Amino acid sequence: MALPAHDPGRLPAGLCVFGLTYACGMTWAGTPRANPNPLSARDVIVLAADSGLSWVELPLRMLDDGASDSLRDVGAFARDRGIRFVVPGGQVSAEDLRRHLNVASELSAPTVRCTLSGILCGDRRGFPGGWRARLRFCEQELAAVVPVAERLGVALALENHQDADSADLLALCERFSSRYLGITLDCGNPLAVMEDPVAFAMRIAPYLRHAHLKDYTAHPAPNGYRLVRCPLGAGLVDFPALFQLFDAQEWPITRNIEMGALQARLIPMLEPSWWDEYGARSAQSTLPALSRVWNGLRPAAEDWRTPWERDAPPEELLAYEWDQYNESLASLKRLCGSSA
Repeated sequence: MALPAHDPGRLPAGLCVFGLTYACGMTWAGTPRANPNPLSARDVIVLAADSGLSWVELPLRMLDDGASDSLRDVGAFARDRGIRFVVPGGQVSAEDLRRHLNVASELSAPTVRCTLSGILCGDRRGFPGGWRARLRFCEQELAAVVPVAERLGVALALENHQDADSADLLALCERFSSRYLGITLDCGNPLAVMEDPVAFAMRIAPYLRHAHLKDYTAHPAPNGYRLVRCPLGAGLVDFPALFQLFDAQEWPITRNIEMGALQARLIPMLEPSWWDEYGARSAQSTLPALSRVWNGLRPAAEDWRTPWERDAPPEELLAYEWDQYNESLASLKRLCGSSA
């Protein structure tokens, strides 16, 4: 599949709905506190179009409501508004990824994003069978599905989902050496595995296919630090350096705004056992990440909790999400030199 050219009248980025989980009805789903008026797929497409964006990243449960020709209709609705798709898959599973790849092909989406595991906070301790066994499993599943990606011309892009470090992702990509197996860089998540975002991106650059524009502030904790969501450009991540790297790649890197989870991520890197499932690293290799966190730590007395963690009223949570989206969009326009 040839990648569609970027529309110069739009921002070269899009919107991933996983940063608007209350607005989209995911937070507190099935409870009385759930959003009574969640955004639909069409609502998100209109929001992206009105924001001057180019892409949306929507899960299948939003894209396909079971109605006849639902996918085709949503695809046409998006095309009419100049919006294209990135398809988010789940954890690596050959069966699931085949389905996501076929949906991506139907929507003319260039990429299916997927994750290696559900691990968060870089904490691989206690993972059933160990982290290395998980990587071997993922390799086996990918071996069954990479040929499908190649046939359809849709890239599979493995995300650093606060579990994988740059060495893990590089090893998998180098194992297959396929143009259609690459990496989704979540720009904030290298900090969860004690890597600097820019250094991480430089290591994986030849395999970059997609990016999540996520930023974090860092807050001190007795056993490490907390990563707390914030608008794009308000935290630790050097987005000008990352955008320069993205734009230098031969493969056009799609990139979507995605604020972090509503729950802060505690990275317990001062606990020696946290490192047990990682490969050997030199002290020098951790210094860029340590320096970025250390020099950017927020004051210890500052309240790091999100409205969700403070059990705030739903309307406050909704306003929090929209404020961060609008601030992220304004920051993206400054990064892209746009007045749109």
